[in-house]
Amino acid sequence: MKTVREISEIVGVSKVTIYKALKSPDIKPHIIRQDRISFIDEPGEQILVKMFRKVTKTNSKVSAKVETNAEVLFLREQNAELLKQIDKLTALAENLTRLNENNQVLFAQQKIEALSAPEPKKANLLSRIFRKK
Repeated sequence: MKTVREISEIVGVSKVTIYKALKSPDIKPHIIRQDRISFIDEPGEQILVKMFRKVTKTNSKVSAKVETNAEVLFLREQNAELLKQIDKLTALAENLTRLNENNQVLFAQQKIEALSAPEPKKANLLSRIFRKK
């Protein structure tokens, strides 16, 4: 003999659902009440288990398909968004690479210009004295 709570845990439904099922004429003879607690004997327990296993199996199959379809659609949308972000990031990375290469070329040109520029001649003392004004 098991209590309503134990059967509800076995079957996976609430106690209220089990109490509602106890009103059916098939299960009424299997109910034993002691101290305001309802006990169900083995044949009654098996009837309840069969009754609710069919319902939960059917519901779980339908909900699994619905969840799977919704999940697949969500994942496809998310995948498309992520692919767009990857394309944008790839384009930015290519631009940064080009900018880096350009900066390196400009820096090298500035070094070459700095090295090849002639140094200004210092005016000697005589040229300062006899400079034309």
